[in-house]
Formats: sequence, C-alpha cells, structure tokens
Amino acid sequence: MISQRDIVEVPFNLPQGVKSHPVIVLSNDSAIQEEGSFIGLMMTSEKWNDIYTFEITSDMLLKKLNVPYSEARLHLISFFRTKEVVPTSNFNNKIKPEFFKELIKQVNRITFGLDPL
Repeated sequence: MISQRDIVEVPFNLPQGVKSHPVIVLSNDSAIQEEGSFIGLMMTSEKWNDIYTFEITSDMLLKKLNVPYSEARLHLISFFRTKEVVPTSNFNNKIKPEFFKELIKQVNRITFGLDPL
C-alpha cells in the first residue's frame, strides 16, 4: 500500500526519455486509494544546487539513504499509477512529517510562486 510521504521508484518521463527515479508521494492517502494513482516529486542523487533543490538527508527519513547525496527537484512533479511502482530498495522509506511540511512549503513557494499560509 502506497501512502503520502512514501519514497517509491517509478518510470519518470524526462526530456531525455523515461528513466526510473525515486519520488516522494505527495497525494493524500484517500486520493491514492480512490484513484489507484498519485502525484510524485522526483528525487535524484545528482547535485544541482539551484533554486529547485531541496536536499534530502538521512535524518529526514525513516531509513538511511543508500546514496551519498539526494535531493528533491521541486519543479519535477508528475502523475503515476500505483501499479507503475518498481520494487526497489527505495520502497518502504518515508520522509518524516516535519520535513514533508517544509518540502511542501518550498514546492508552493518555488514551483507555484505561492507564499506559505
């Protein structure tokens, strides 16, 4: 069962083609259940260090990262069906609630140009 704040791997459509990437599940649990789909925010181990960067460290997660560096790309948000999730070591990890709230604030501010409420 996939739920909000989970980190799962999915085939992500990028300008250079479809490539598997971990994503942080943004959708709430009832929407995921009802639709069998979710909105995910792409993560990468590539260091961009720009305004769209939200660094993810092991202390932000329930389980330690299996890569030396990770960031969420605040503007790379896409729609996925739950059946598209690829079983990997990324599955069954989750971002802690306080860091998820900060992530959402940054998505709203940077991607959508909205001030936090």
